Amino acid sequence: MENLKYILISLIILVLLGLIGYWAIFTIKPGNILMEKQRVDELSARNQELEQEIKDLKSQLAILQPIEQVIKEDNQIDLPNPVRSR
Repeated sequence: MENLKYILISLIILVLLGLIGYWAIFTIKPGNILMEKQRVDELSARNQELEQEIKDLKSQLAILQPIEQVIKEDNQIDLPNPVRSR
């Protein structure tokens, strides 16, 4: 009886170790895949920063364009039509 318990417990432990080993081997990712994932994450973050910067610059441009138009209108000088000689 005691021998049967020992065999069953040993068998259960070996099966559990086998399942853990199988899981560990098949979930290992190569280093290059991990590095690519990190690079993609970095580029995604940088892309979001650049999109926000573009949005800010466009809003600044929208604010500055009417000011430039007013300045151009104030600086316009009425020049007489040039006289053409025949």
